[in-house]
Amino acid sequence: KGAPAPLGIISTQPGVLLGGFKTALEYIDEIHVSIALTGRVPVNVTDENGDIKVGDRIAVSTHMDGYGAKAVQTGYTVGVALEAFTQVATSSVATSSILVFTDPQYFFADTQVYVDHETGYVGIGTTTPQYDLHVDGEIAAQAFINVSTRDAKKDITYLSPEDKVDALTSIRNLQVATYHYTNEDEAAPLRMGLIAEESPESILSVDGKGVDLYKLSALTLVGVQELSQKVTALERALGISLSDLDPTSSAPEGNSLLAVVLSGLKGLGVSISNQFVHIVSVFTEELTVGSEAMPTGIQFYDQVDGSPYCVRIHNGEIIQKTGLCEAAPPLETAVPPEPVSNGADPSSEQPDPVQPTPEPATDTTTDTPVDVPNSQADLPEQAGTEPVVETPLPPVEEQPQAEEVVVPPVEDASEQQEVVTENNEPQA
Repeated sequence: KGAPAPLGIISTQPGVLLGGFKTALEYIDEIHVSIALTGRVPVNVTDENGDIKVGDRIAVSTHMDGYGAKAVQTGYTVGVALEAFTQVATSSVATSSILVFTDPQYFFADTQVYVDHETGYVGIGTTTPQYDLHVDGEIAAQAFINVSTRDAKKDITYLSPEDKVDALTSIRNLQVATYHYTNEDEAAPLRMGLIAEESPESILSVDGKGVDLYKLSALTLVGVQELSQKVTALERALGISLSDLDPTSSAPEGNSLLAVVLSGLKGLGVSISNQFVHIVSVFTEELTVGSEAMPTGIQFYDQVDGSPYCVRIHNGEIIQKTGLCEAAPPLETAVPPEPVSNGADPSSEQPDPVQPTPEPATDTTTDTPVDVPNSQADLPEQAGTEPVVETPLPPVEEQPQAEEVVVPPVEDASEQQEVVTENNEPQA
């Protein structure tokens, strides 16, 4: 850019001079030189760009006017070297004269544009292209067109619903990474993309070393379609439309997503508020309340007055307490019930204690009637007592007024006792 294209090589001894010099007066004082347009011409060259080999393109020297040098950058050249020139180990630039075949044309350096004559692959920025056009660098364009007409394709098969589900799974499992290419400096901006070895085969290039962007975009499209179907099914189940939601609101009121979801659940008989879930009816084959690490209880409410009761399991027994389960004290620190006089466990059912037979009384009053059992068999058997012999009782005469019997406390109920009336007649 900015450098004029060379016209040719000056020849001091042209084999054939074709003329063409202007003879007008305005050109009389100009220097007339012969320009070699074709053929072999001796050319002064330097070794500034390295050794010159037969076949190398010769460009204009950037250090010495009127000299040529080996072409190493893309640009204009004047011909092809027919002789070699080896670099001389000196501190200054060496010069020489070699035969050059005149052939002015634009030259592309191999490091910038390279054509593999065996495969026909073209490389830009690389001398080892692996594709028809292999660019080692960034590309800018207004559009990239993929040939998609049906006439240019065959073996067309559309994806099944199962394939679309698999595509969504593949997208979910993609690992996106940041990285540098090996030929980039560490200070260069990080790139973002996929690693071929970690990506599904469906989006890789033929050789498996690259990601086919068109395949990747098609896979993404399938994933979006599958997500759209799932959202539609969710809207249908909840009876809502996500298009009516306010995407900027997260409050559980108005037309936010949370409010609409809660409203839809309420229509199904499920309401959520204050960390509680209310369900109208539950049918289940198995229900687990609490866990081994955090045992808890079940909350019930009295049908009459609505009082709360918490039912728990403690040492294999069902225990109920008044109040909410969350308000009930932990089982480890629960206050034990008041013990009874004989030390029995109040949680276990015990038969009514047997009233001991009183000692004979000397002074009694008869205000209330006394029911006297007909036989000793009517009394429950007490543990640790001797066998009781049944003794018939004499008939009891009717009294016009019931008498009150005062029964003193008895320390040992294991012995046979008697009940004495006012007439000092033993009854049993």
